[in-house]
Amino acid sequence: MITQNALCEVRNMKNPFQYGDVVGGDAFCNRRKEVGDLLRAMENGEKLFVYSERRFGKTSLVRFALDKLPKKQYEKDFGVRS
Repeated sequence: MITQNALCEVRNMKNPFQYGDVVGGDAFCNRRKEVGDLLRAMENGEKLFVYSERRFGKTSLVRFALDKLPKKQYEKDFGVRS
């Protein structure tokens, strides 16, 4: 049986996930395998599709992985200049 105190605690909990914008740092979590897959594909010049429903963090995932690449490699491979 759920107590009234337990219900009050659940109602007052803050959602730990940010949404609505690109996240990074401490807000970005639990994506080690996906980041590794993206980095391997980027480093090897492979094509890789990132597909999921809206608001599941695709842009944050790709930007996080790109930040792990050496800047020179990023500029060369993706034609981006700072």
